[in-house]
Amino acid sequence: MIWSVAWRNIWRNKQRSLIVIFSIVIGLVGGTFTAAFIIGMGEQTINATINNEVSHIQIHHPKYLENDETQYYINNAAAISDFIRKINGVKAVSERTKVVGMVNSASFTSGVQIVGIDPDVEIKVTAIHSLIKDTCGEYFKGVKKNPVVISTKLAEKLNVKVHSKIVLQFAKSDGTIQMEAFKVSGLYKTSNTNFDLSDVFVRNIDLADSGRQYFRTHEIAILMNNKDSVGHVVSTLKSKFPELSVMTWKEIQPELGLFEDMSKVELYIILGIILFALAFGIVNTMLMAVLDRVHEIGMLMAIGMSKIKIFRMIMQETVLLTLTGGVIGMAISWLLIVAVHKHGIDLSSVSKGMEAFGVEAIIYPALSAEYYFNVTIMILMTGLLASIYPAIKALKLNPVEAIRQE
Repeated sequence: MIWSVAWRNIWRNKQRSLIVIFSIVIGLVGGTFTAAFIIGMGEQTINATINNEVSHIQIHHPKYLENDETQYYINNAAAISDFIRKINGVKAVSERTKVVGMVNSASFTSGVQIVGIDPDVEIKVTAIHSLIKDTCGEYFKGVKKNPVVISTKLAEKLNVKVHSKIVLQFAKSDGTIQMEAFKVSGLYKTSNTNFDLSDVFVRNIDLADSGRQYFRTHEIAILMNNKDSVGHVVSTLKSKFPELSVMTWKEIQPELGLFEDMSKVELYIILGIILFALAFGIVNTMLMAVLDRVHEIGMLMAIGMSKIKIFRMIMQETVLLTLTGGVIGMAISWLLIVAVHKHGIDLSSVSKGMEAFGVEAIIYPALSAEYYFNVTIMILMTGLLASIYPAIKALKLNPVEAIRQE
């Protein structure tokens, strides 16, 4: 009964109620879409980093992380990789050789990290092979001897193209310097400029010196089926191989882990500020509603309506008003996010600046169902808190004096 009365009371002054509802809708749409943009950008950056660069988990010799020196390799890497592949949740495992060196062309020299891989295995762990356009060669194909895959950005600096020759210079395990000629088989392009300019990919077998002495494995990269099982696998590996360093993607790229953790909190803070500001408008509207109905409230008190019911009626009016704006705002936000997500927001005009931070030029806003549920709870709490003062104001009315007022 009181709910139906409260709903009718909202629309006794349609203009005032519609203004409040419109304000709530605009505030929620703006806040929610901003949240979707930030979350979408963050998820894209994290997924790109995991799929293109670091994978979910990496294993190293403990001292390799401190010095990046070739003598700090992983013993029995093949046996360790075989063990990892049998763990539930593991999608793929790749053994990598990493050597700091120089890349030389006829016109330029640059410091790089040379990553030795088995291409057939690596394509299961990283997506670099999929980032080579049709006009930019192929992933370790089309070149018979010593193929190398570099980025388009590095190729521009070196002034080379597909099938051009470059020279890689690096230190062997015994400290002597080795120089080998390679031919570019493909050019990749990620959203991370720093990664593109630093990492070049070669086959492990092509890093052997003239005596056919091969480098050992410096890194084991592990790709999971999903991020949720990372913690369990890391715990298993740390207990099985305590002599090795086992790191998650958050430990390898702590800034991304911090961004993921902080962004979720910041979004609720932003929306909380918006709802806090809207609460003042809701309180003001309900106070005006109470003052306009002083005579009516006095009559209700005079005929025996308890103060608790009066309090509930004002509170329910406020909650219904807030929820009406909230439901409409969330529905519009969902439709807007779904529509924009299909094509994304093209920020190509500032892509160079974004790529310096590893952010893609096209952002696809996205929000989880959990976010909509939590925001609905926040809207309900806002309505409840905003109703307290107007309801208390109504309870302070003297029935006799209230009846006398017109």
